Amino acid sequence: MVANKRLRLQEPAEECPYEVGSRVVFTPPRGPARLCTVSSVTSDLGRCHIGLQSEEGSWCVPSCSSGLKKVLLPQDKAVLRRLLQGLEAKSESDALRFSSKQRKAFEALRGTERPGSKQAVPRPVPTPWSTLLSHITAGTMTWEDAHSVFQSCSNGENPLPCSLLLALVRAGKELVRWEPMLLRLSVPAGRLVILGDTHGHLKDVVHIWKTEGLPSKDLVYLFNGDICDRGDSERRGGQRALQIWASVLAYKIAAPECIYVTRGNHEDRDYWPQYGATGFSGEIEAKYDRSEADDLLDAFGELCDQLPLAAVVQEQCLVLHGGLLRCWADDPSRSLQDLEALERPLCIPENVDGRQKQLIYDATWADPQKENGLGPNDRGGEAISFGPDVTRSVLKSFGLQLLLRSHELPGRGSEEFKGRGFEWWHACEDEMEVLLKGAKGLCLSLFTASDYCGCLEGNSGARVIFDGDGFHIVEHQGWEAEHAFLQSQTEKPFDPAEGMLFEGPLERSVIEAVVERKHELLAEFMASDAPKDWLLPLESWQACCHRVLPQIPWQDLVNNKSIVPLRSGQVNYMLFLTRYQVRFSHKQGLHASFHRRMASQLFAGVLEADATLRGTLELLDPDGDGRVSAPEFAAALQRSAGGVLPTQALALYRTAAEQGGNIRVEDILGTLSVHFALTEPRATTPDTEFIPGLLDALCREVLSSGHGAGPGIMLRRFFERADRNANGYLEPKEFKDALRELPSGQHLLDEELEHLANYVDLNGDGRINYPELLRALYVRAGQGAKALLEDSLEAVHRVLHFEFARPLRSLLRRLNPAARRCSCSSFRRALHSLNSAGGASLSEVQLSCLVDSIDVDTREDEEQPNQGRFL
Repeated sequence: MVANKRLRLQEPAEECPYEVGSRVVFTPPRGPARLCTVSSVTSDLGRCHIGLQSEEGSWCVPSCSSGLKKVLLPQDKAVLRRLLQGLEAKSESDALRFSSKQRKAFEALRGTERPGSKQAVPRPVPTPWSTLLSHITAGTMTWEDAHSVFQSCSNGENPLPCSLLLALVRAGKELVRWEPMLLRLSVPAGRLVILGDTHGHLKDVVHIWKTEGLPSKDLVYLFNGDICDRGDSERRGGQRALQIWASVLAYKIAAPECIYVTRGNHEDRDYWPQYGATGFSGEIEAKYDRSEADDLLDAFGELCDQLPLAAVVQEQCLVLHGGLLRCWADDPSRSLQDLEALERPLCIPENVDGRQKQLIYDATWADPQKENGLGPNDRGGEAISFGPDVTRSVLKSFGLQLLLRSHELPGRGSEEFKGRGFEWWHACEDEMEVLLKGAKGLCLSLFTASDYCGCLEGNSGARVIFDGDGFHIVEHQGWEAEHAFLQSQTEKPFDPAEGMLFEGPLERSVIEAVVERKHELLAEFMASDAPKDWLLPLESWQACCHRVLPQIPWQDLVNNKSIVPLRSGQVNYMLFLTRYQVRFSHKQGLHASFHRRMASQLFAGVLEADATLRGTLELLDPDGDGRVSAPEFAAALQRSAGGVLPTQALALYRTAAEQGGNIRVEDILGTLSVHFALTEPRATTPDTEFIPGLLDALCREVLSSGHGAGPGIMLRRFFERADRNANGYLEPKEFKDALRELPSGQHLLDEELEHLANYVDLNGDGRINYPELLRALYVRAGQGAKALLEDSLEAVHRVLHFEFARPLRSLLRRLNPAARRCSCSSFRRALHSLNSAGGASLSEVQLSCLVDSIDVDTREDEEQPNQGRFL
């Protein structure tokens, strides 16, 4: 979550999630965790308490206690695996979509900014590393040097010095750039070990290297992509992709032919920011200062653009991270030379316009499917799926016997492989089909990160070992890898953290998915709700959710009361949608005007469109009772009030819910008025008591000429017209002259105008600046329009949080790599470019309102807004 726009979870009315006899882990304020049995469940004044019994004693605690966690049963763990797999598919799809949007925005802005790039000033390298750094620089790095790097990384020491890591990355890039794009690997005298996705799980690499042996001329390793992003649980090391890269590159530099890396879809500099703090960018930024992080991100980006794309092992097995290429499906002229001919640097494209882009995209993004031919992919974007006939045909034409790929958690195709570290796809067509010894199909998915993303007992990790007698698969459990990493006890320990999995990160991910797609879910629910009573049978509710979010196993969530308000076989979908919201948050008053500006923008638009809106609604209200349905009001609002987009106008669930399904228009329109706001309320005197009412009339007249431009734009235009000497301030005479041009100001006396100018002059310096004027005037709504405001604001917050925050951070970093600040004009251009890429998510009026709030809230001693603080 970004600091200034957090996803706040509003807790529903408490329902006890525990039953008598269930097993829980209880951690008292003082003392170790204890395994307990629920002995009783009681409810008092709406609060649920449970009685606990264990060998050490008994307790009575609130069911919401932070020290209370469920113990996962085998069936619970199966649910976790399905949920984790679904959420992984959704996050991949989202990241793919937003990275594409970021690329388009960056291309649109390329050349409009003058990058302030500068090299970080290298910090002195600690004495123990200075000799190693000199060896890397001189090209004399030894196996012992590489081993010292691995020992430092695996021992959990602090990150390597930036200068040392940069030297490793740059030296590694110079090595891999001369390797063929399609590696041809033979099994050495010993073994060749292939690893699938590691995703920052250092424990699995440490376990495998300690079990199989360290890289050498007789023990060659191939990492099949996706070293970057994600990470393990904190107990097991957290995010350690940097340490994996450092270890791999150290051995690569010391002995280039003992270790290889092929490129995965996560080896993409435009992709890393999409995962925020859990992405590779987030890991680097958390471990190094800003200038060092910028240099490292650039260096790793250049390294990844040089990585080989595929490998052929022993002239029998094709190794790709994603899958087979769509251009190979029906092309008799297909050849592995298609891959060999690719030129570096190699960027993963955002589309598949042309054969070369298809080759790169499919090699890193494609997945197998059960059906023949080519099909769509749940990851979205341009990704495809390939069937058994494609695999069979391609392998046969190349004289190969097996496709080995990675890219996904096993278990998507068959329940048999859920929780495993590998999965077989595309079985033999008949017994006569030649298979590589040890194979049980034509396509093998390999995944090495055990207990992926810290999900204890979520999945095993696996590796494929080629030797002189074919190949075999070796699996390991997460606790085994943890033992190798932490050098802890050999037996599997009882871990109270097991109970935290579903109630923690995974549950939160489901909630975020619901909030992000809330407007689409509402449309599905309302289309299926004939009685319009906000209730749907469980089966209908699941079907609606599946159509919007097909990756999530909704059937597994029906008993989770904190997410699904299920009673008597029906789901109250309005409660389901309004239970959690995205809300704006600010610290220390920074950007505090944003919320008020957005409210003013909305209501000013409605106020300005009052007559048009009333006329539109009269057509929708033939009986004249002043009530229309929520969808009808949304459509009329979108047509009449220019600052609201169609998708935002449809999200009036709270407006409708609080008014029984229909909206009384007068309750909203009748309470709108223009108000004057002061940071500290100023008492009126007999000479100034006329001012608040007069300001309402004056501001209405300013806004009436806007034609949908919005309050921020109209006030800015009013200020610029009034500022005759263009010095950025309104002198008293300029302010009075501007007011006299308005109908309500034509008959005011000079004394009254003087009182009005002094009233608006907030700091009392004898002149009015634009921020004072902008802070002073806003449109406010009465009680009847509060729900409308909540709905509209959340629609904007949702865009800022889910669509803008991460791509905008990366975009600004690339445009202004030297500092945390950029000019307001640069910030404005970045926002507009990002909004235009892939279709507008915010209206122009809303963007102007956002930019206005940035201008206003920039501190006086700062010439530029602090983009890091804003995000």
